[in-house]
Amino acid sequence: MCFIKKFILTLLFYLSFFNLSYGYISRFLELPTNSLEYKILLSPDSFPLKVSSLVASGVRENFLSNYLNNIENYKNEILKSISGESETQKARVIFDFMHSNILKTYGEFNNSMDVLLKTGKFNCLSSTILYSIFLEEFGLKFKAIALPTHVFTLLYADDREIDVENTTPYGFDIRTNEQAQKAFRKLTGFIYTRSPDKIQLIDKKGLLAALYANFSFVDAKNKNYASSFQNALKAYAIFPEIKLVASNTMAAYIDYANFLKERKEFEKCLNILKEAMQILPEKQIFTNMYISILDEYLAFLVKTTNEQIPLNFVKNEQKEIELPVEIKENLYYYIYEKNKNQKNFDKLFEIYKDGLYEIPSSTKLKELISLSFYNVVELEVKNWTNALNNESKVLNWFNTFQKDSKNKQILEVYYTEIAYRFSKTNEIDRAIKIVLRGKEVIRDSKELDNFLASLYSIKAISYVEQKDYENALLYFNMAKKINKDDKNLLKNLRMVYRLRVYDKINEKDFKKAKIYTEEGLKEFPDDEKLLYYREYLKNK
Repeated sequence: MCFIKKFILTLLFYLSFFNLSYGYISRFLELPTNSLEYKILLSPDSFPLKVSSLVASGVRENFLSNYLNNIENYKNEILKSISGESETQKARVIFDFMHSNILKTYGEFNNSMDVLLKTGKFNCLSSTILYSIFLEEFGLKFKAIALPTHVFTLLYADDREIDVENTTPYGFDIRTNEQAQKAFRKLTGFIYTRSPDKIQLIDKKGLLAALYANFSFVDAKNKNYASSFQNALKAYAIFPEIKLVASNTMAAYIDYANFLKERKEFEKCLNILKEAMQILPEKQIFTNMYISILDEYLAFLVKTTNEQIPLNFVKNEQKEIELPVEIKENLYYYIYEKNKNQKNFDKLFEIYKDGLYEIPSSTKLKELISLSFYNVVELEVKNWTNALNNESKVLNWFNTFQKDSKNKQILEVYYTEIAYRFSKTNEIDRAIKIVLRGKEVIRDSKELDNFLASLYSIKAISYVEQKDYENALLYFNMAKKINKDDKNLLKNLRMVYRLRVYDKINEKDFKKAKIYTEEGLKEFPDDEKLLYYREYLKNK
């Protein structure tokens, strides 16, 4: 007992001077830097496996001596049986002692070394670590062979390589022992293999990393994602090259990120994914995940905060990672949806100006601006009785953003819709005035031209009804200048010329009737009615 306490004190004193420089330590590792476990992670080869595996199993420093005493007592018992034998015989004695006195019950998830020493419950990894501890204590050379879901010992003894399957008492030199292979398969469900494409050779440092990786796997299975992530980080800090460690670390980053996302801890989640993108080979997987969660976070921020917060967040993220343009486009869409419902288009106007500076070639942003512009016009048209009161606001949108065909069409809608509403209340002059104002802004608008021609025709027809044929001709001709090929317009114009002559004939004003007949024939030389009036008026 005194020996063990002295050993621990000496070990801790030594660590205070030791240069710790091994492995990648995540900034998300939640471990005090002055703790024994942290020092083990930095330099695992500097510690006996019995110490590092117990610490990894969660044994606190002040309880270590109890377990180390147990190991020391086992060692002393083994010593009584192995004096003077060959390396192979010593290793066999240790193996037999372990199965006769320590290992009791196999279970797939019995990883913890403290549980093994207290209860005898073991699995392939904990039994291999225990055997490795004794081999290390007796100065025997070893490594471990790791498969995707299994591990066993590779013993170097008497110039031989001996495979030792620690889960079965028949497992010593299992490569040459068919009975042991059958017993192993019956106990674990695994098939013994030495296939080069499946195995990976690891040392005691690798065993320690595999132990943390197994803890991570079990934690994830129990949905304890925070603990799973911490154990995966520890495994990765020690030996990232092991396939088991690599796969578990990848899974732990994904699981923990999703766990944080569900808890709305988005920023921590995104920072964890950024670290995964930097250190893990599956960069594209984590990049895609980062982009997806960032998009979700921005939507959440838009709903719950001021719009400037997500906009600033994206700008800061761009300093660290290249973001696809879709992220910014989606952000502006979320902002649009929120402010559209609140009819806060003045705010959108200012935000879009910055947006075009950020992503000037974005077609989606331009479409969003056009949609917002249309919403602005819709609001103004609803207030059509106060026509053009806010025209400057509408024109500010049009002039500030792209004057493309779509925005031009929206501006045409603004003028034509207001004019149309006035025309429906028979305020034709006011409607004409509004369209003419639109033509001052959009000089080449066929839409406005056609609508103006129709208004002139409506005005002309109203004069026809009043038998004011002079003004009727004036407005029909104004319409004709705009749309000279309109058949209905020409038909109405022809009718006015006829009515004009007919009216003067009825008044017996044959002189004017003749003049009006010739004016009509000048426009429509083949008109049968006007030709008839010419013949009729010759003798008048």
